[in-house]
Amino acid sequence: TNLVLVVCPTTNTLTLFNADDFSKRKDIMLEGGPEKIISYVDGETAYITSRNQNSIFKFNSVTKAVEKTIPVGLVPTSLTISKDGKWLYVANGKSNTISIIDLNKEEVVDDIELPIETQFPGDISLFGDDRWLVVTSETTNTISFIDLNIRSVIMKLDVGATTHGVYIINDK
Repeated sequence: TNLVLVVCPTTNTLTLFNADDFSKRKDIMLEGGPEKIISYVDGETAYITSRNQNSIFKFNSVTKAVEKTIPVGLVPTSLTISKDGKWLYVANGKSNTISIIDLNKEEVVDDIELPIETQFPGDISLFGDDRWLVVTSETTNTISFIDLNIRSVIMKLDVGATTHGVYIINDK
């Protein structure tokens, strides 16, 4: 099924549209301020942040239902998935951490503390064959680079303004 998934935090809904004819298919209640969506490599699963419930929803597009809720840190703001589909990384704004979810176990296996200079992570992105994670800050001028082999911040850069989004081009 070709679907367009749209989260509506003010109404706590996930709205499904048919991507072929743009007709509305269904509204699904997702309490807790659903915000960001990322698709899993299988094309059937989507993960959605819930800022107010401090969790991630695992949504199945075939059954059109939430299959699982995974608790993470406080106020999850962003998420990214590894190319092999084994790991989900979640930026937690208020707890100032990155939760690492093992998607086979469907649970958090580690949290990476962010430095005070990278308060309230806004966006995250993987690069370098999923070895590196870059983290923006919604409240400071600093971004952090995490070496995922050692699960630690190895560099902080002041970019001169608050940062919200990050995107990697030509990651080879």
